[in-house]
Amino acid sequence: MSTPNDFSTVLQTAVAEKGAWFDTEGLPELLDNYRMLQTCIRNLFDVLVKRSLIVPDPYKTENPISTITAPEDSGFSENERATVIGMRLSDYESMLGFICSSYKFSVAHITLAEVKKLLQFNAAFQWEKLATSNSHMNTRMLAVLINEARLQAPAILLSAINAAMSGSSQAAARITAILHEYAQFKREAYKAEIRSTVMDNSQFDRTKANSSPETEVAEIKRLYHGIVGKQPFYADLAMEIAAEDLSADGEERRNAVLEKLKIKTATAAKKEEQIDTKTLIMAAVHALSAAAPQYKHILEKLRDNNAVLLAPKNTFMDTVKTLFRKLFNAPPPKINYTLTILDPQTNTRVKRQIEFGTFIANFERRTQYYNLIAHRQSREYAKIAAAPEKSILAFLEKQIIENQELLLLLSGLDDFFKSEARPVDKQKIKGLKMELTSLKNCIIKTNQKRVDYTSFIEQEAQMKRLGIQNVI
Repeated sequence: MSTPNDFSTVLQTAVAEKGAWFDTEGLPELLDNYRMLQTCIRNLFDVLVKRSLIVPDPYKTENPISTITAPEDSGFSENERATVIGMRLSDYESMLGFICSSYKFSVAHITLAEVKKLLQFNAAFQWEKLATSNSHMNTRMLAVLINEARLQAPAILLSAINAAMSGSSQAAARITAILHEYAQFKREAYKAEIRSTVMDNSQFDRTKANSSPETEVAEIKRLYHGIVGKQPFYADLAMEIAAEDLSADGEERRNAVLEKLKIKTATAAKKEEQIDTKTLIMAAVHALSAAAPQYKHILEKLRDNNAVLLAPKNTFMDTVKTLFRKLFNAPPPKINYTLTILDPQTNTRVKRQIEFGTFIANFERRTQYYNLIAHRQSREYAKIAAAPEKSILAFLEKQIIENQELLLLLSGLDDFFKSEARPVDKQKIKGLKMELTSLKNCIIKTNQKRVDYTSFIEQEAQMKRLGIQNVI
């Protein structure tokens, strides 16, 4: 760049192009990351409330938000942690809601003063440095609470906490990076506006201004408010203008400004090894197949217990009827049992009737099927593995729901046989408690692997929408 005058013309074009880029790409990406952060914080907040580790702000909905403010970060005592962090995290989540739903993400609206507010708000919790050794009070105390939430937490809950922490850290890092780049742009846009509105004004004494950097700053300040109006005057940025115009390294400074305003296109990232999502979802199928041995033992015990219950009723005539049914291939008489089970939706005990023969036949087919898919060389396993991942996921979700229902019925049958057997036969009834516990753990493990798969898919999709590559 040969002279400051030539630079001013090029600068206006560069600022306009960079501003258009922020309006169409940079700021929408910033909003997407705030939305991702909001989702992660809401999930984390819910976990901490459910674990009774924080007390949510009871007046949260009564405080209307009109501008961005950061939650308090003053000190507090250990015994106030649940209440104070609960209120501050409530405030933080509410402010994220305002940012994501009501805040204007445009170059015209987000001034340098607004950037400062956003950065102060972001610093309320340091998601990228969430540790119990952090000197920042809010961050340190939240880290303590999260560690407590992890203690003896089920695997599914741990997965939710880890996903929230990973997502919030990545979103916060990207938000900070975009805001710093945007602040840099706004500084240069502010300087460009001074050049076009103040320094190109006929009242600006260029001869006087060119005598020294200090004189140029004074001349800018003399005219600034009269031309621009009630806008803040940043003397440090005016001094940068003077340095670009009059210092010995002025041309280097001007070139550096234009370099800052360049719109950087995404470079092709180095392709890294990708996680095979089909392997993830098939791991859940394999975990489901581990239920086969438990089903086999339960099936044997159910048949034995049913035989014990029916034994006193097997009279001579019953034996004759059984022989005739076999001769003529007639189906056995139906056996209906009324079970008492705990309804998980209402937490109340309800009656449920089953036809034992049909129940056992279906149970036996399920046992055989799970035993087959436990072998990777089987046709049944190959059929599942060849299906699209969405179909496998739907299969797993259906199996998990059906198994949860079966657990309720099996528990009801266990209680039924124990209560209906004659006192002399009660010791012959084989309890299902151990098998039911193992089966329940198997279903939990299957569901955990299903959740791990869906969390990975959702996170990967979110990162792609945000244009973040190689997140694995």
